[in-house]
Amino acid sequence: MKILSPQVSNFFKRLVSKKSKPEYHRDSLADWQRLLFVFIVLALGIAGFCGYFFFKLGQGELFIRESIQTQTPEIVNKRLLEEINGYYDRKEAWFNNVVGSTTVPIDPSL
Repeated sequence: MKILSPQVSNFFKRLVSKKSKPEYHRDSLADWQRLLFVFIVLALGIAGFCGYFFFKLGQGELFIRESIQTQTPEIVNKRLLEEINGYYDRKEAWFNNVVGSTTVPIDPSL
């Protein structure tokens, strides 16, 4: 049983002729050699970079940053410091008062 008519099948035969097929004459050994060469070059490059990184880190020369000497001393606001210190002193006194008290909590079921 033919699905396609002869005109349609002839049309597709003309589209895909033997002349339009590319002919490859490749040497598989040369392809493998190129592939091996590329991987060896990449491996040596990565190993070289890692070695450079390792030795520079070991010598302490890689992440050196110059320190900035233009720091100005910060002026402390004494009134604000005493206010904050007083706040925490009051908080400590309240906490010690709560911990030291022996009050019995009220039973809500009564």
